Amino acid sequence: MDVSGLDDMLLDESSMEGSSQESLTGRFEDLFASHNKGFLPIVDPLPSADESLAITVVFRILEMVHDALVNNILITKRDIYYHDPNLFTKQEIVDRYVDDIAYTFEVPRSLLNVRATAKGLVAGRFELHKRDGSIIAGSTEKESEQGKGYPDIATRAFLRALVVPSTWNLFSSPKSYALVDYDPDGLAILSTYKHGSRALPHENMDIAIGTIEWLGLNSSQAIADREVVDYQQGLVTLSDRDRRRANQLLDDAPFREAGPERAWRRELQVMLVLNMKAEMQICDSDVKGLSRWLEVHLS
Repeated sequence: MDVSGLDDMLLDESSMEGSSQESLTGRFEDLFASHNKGFLPIVDPLPSADESLAITVVFRILEMVHDALVNNILITKRDIYYHDPNLFTKQEIVDRYVDDIAYTFEVPRSLLNVRATAKGLVAGRFELHKRDGSIIAGSTEKESEQGKGYPDIATRAFLRALVVPSTWNLFSSPKSYALVDYDPDGLAILSTYKHGSRALPHENMDIAIGTIEWLGLNSSQAIADREVVDYQQGLVTLSDRDRRRANQLLDDAPFREAGPERAWRRELQVMLVLNMKAEMQICDSDVKGLSRWLEVHLS
């Protein structure tokens, strides 16, 4: 499988990592030099305590990004947070300011040498041919690509490269299936894979997997599969937050009455009526666990 163009989909501007990255490093050095000499603009009136904290957070992140650029290493948003958790207090703050810094400098986040923490897991027989000529080989007995929770850009782009015919996968089109919890978040994850996300509408065309099929869990599987599910293990009452999330999804384009996913809409409505959700652990009642469930529903 040739993934020489996949980097572009992930906003990994490797072609810019020469003069553009050197220019960016220079801009950081100028910024720190001005700060050390006290030449930063004076704010009048003086910033509040919250504003001062925000400025401190930004400069702490800039310092770590600068170090990553100078030393030509990659860091994750999670790395940044754990360098100073007492200052940042929560991961969301780091995520927001890193993206703001990239936007301010008018560069993709990858050009800051900052990556999101890895979320996807992949297994199977494959070879990845990278742009630099190196090859990454993977070989296991069972083929799967698994995202953990809501899929990030890298997971969605990689899956699309696997299943959508292109030069990257020699124009093959293997089937792809989504197995998610039977709850509002599970259906939202399914929708993100197939139709994209609200947060990145400009990216959706390039990373959505329109051919992905919903394998489960759905209401009939959770309730009627008496041979392969354990009701005591996985059925849970919807929380107030679950019900709010389900009603929000009903207003999303794919789930609307005239939208493309009427079966998904019906499942959400059934979920709300039954006031019930089910996690994938419900499939583990058989001694073979999830393998038995997959044999039944993929046959």
